[in-house]
Amino acid sequence: MNIVSKFMEADHTYLGELLQIFLAEDKCIEEISQKFQNFQNHLFVHIELENNFLFPCFDKFTGIKPENGPTAIAMRDHKNIVELLKIIKENCASKDIEKVRKIGARLNNIMQKHGIREKKIQYPVSDFFVDQDEWHEVLKKTYGQELEKVERFINST
Repeated sequence: MNIVSKFMEADHTYLGELLQIFLAEDKCIEEISQKFQNFQNHLFVHIELENNFLFPCFDKFTGIKPENGPTAIAMRDHKNIVELLKIIKENCASKDIEKVRKIGARLNNIMQKHGIREKKIQYPVSDFFVDQDEWHEVLKKTYGQELEKVERFINST
């Protein structure tokens, strides 16, 4: 049924679009900061969904200890991503566009590699054990809105 894979891959695509919008802005620090904030806000929700629901369920289903398997790698990625977000935010505040661009490029690279790993392991495995009704409830709770009202999610779930 691929309900997890379809949604999460669509969300990764959306995050990639938000990141590219942020990275494309290069003249006005206020615009850069606003576009960065839009990206960061959605990314934090995405990470919350993975950390609080998908990864614990994945570990329980597979019997793999979180500190030894794919979850450890994904959590390390999340930690590194959050650290880069902090650096970008600090450089936005200090109006250092050049550093924002440089760290943004690193973030883009890490995000792409991270997404590939999740698409190969966590998401396909999660498709086997996540019930559709439970998934929709978790998404509504995590994203804080009725998903049917958000066009980008309609075709992905």
